[in-house]
Amino acid sequence: YQRRVRGDRGVFPCINMPEGALPMWVWAVGAGKQVYPPDVGIRIGDNTPFRYVAMQYHLDNPTLDSNAYDSSGVSIQVTPHLRRYDASTVFFGTSLDSIKLPPAMPEYEISGDCSLSQLVEPVHAFAVGQHAHKLGRSVWFEHWRNGERLRTLPQSAKYDFNRQIFEDTAVEFLPGDEMSVHCTYDTRSRTNVTEGGDGSSDEMCFIIMALYPAVDAIACTSDARVWDPSDGHFNPLKPETLDSNSGMLPPPRTIDE
Repeated sequence: YQRRVRGDRGVFPCINMPEGALPMWVWAVGAGKQVYPPDVGIRIGDNTPFRYVAMQYHLDNPTLDSNAYDSSGVSIQVTPHLRRYDASTVFFGTSLDSIKLPPAMPEYEISGDCSLSQLVEPVHAFAVGQHAHKLGRSVWFEHWRNGERLRTLPQSAKYDFNRQIFEDTAVEFLPGDEMSVHCTYDTRSRTNVTEGGDGSSDEMCFIIMALYPAVDAIACTSDARVWDPSDGHFNPLKPETLDSNSGMLPPPRTIDE
């Protein structure tokens, strides 16, 4: 983040991070180490988005185990020699307040959409990660261009809350491309509707990407659309110019909103 305020002692509740705080990098349970490409970095210091760095922890200790121990950390290498590209981390998927998962369902699929029409130049993804919570069973995204599905990532859509992948990739996105993020859930363990939220007992549906050059955004989401197995479509329906299973619904929220 850029500036400190009176009384700022460097400790913040997760729901009340400093004004203007942006994600530099993310990590989740089970993910391995990630290293930036040699020509990619993040500018920090005066006249940059980052003059201060806050590390945000989400700890889950439902049994209140007093012997629980955590050793998470991060290493930051600082150099005065700037790398060629600035990086940014962006969340793609569904808005949290639109997630409503009915109970007792062995498989329930939702989709969130993103239009990259506001990009001013091509961007490259060098890492991609899945994120849901304990009911999530698969998370993937479809990359579309001019009505054609170019690829589906990550390589395995299978999702395990205790082993969340964040894998290296090399994907170029052009202005006008579209993304559709899909998540499936098993809600047989629940007796009530599960809503979207930050808690581990709530749910999310995100693909997280590390991109360069940096984009002026932290998220690109839409309201969740629900797969209807009875008629083989998402509700609400997509435009007829796209594959019926694509999950795209223009105009979604754009990359800079």
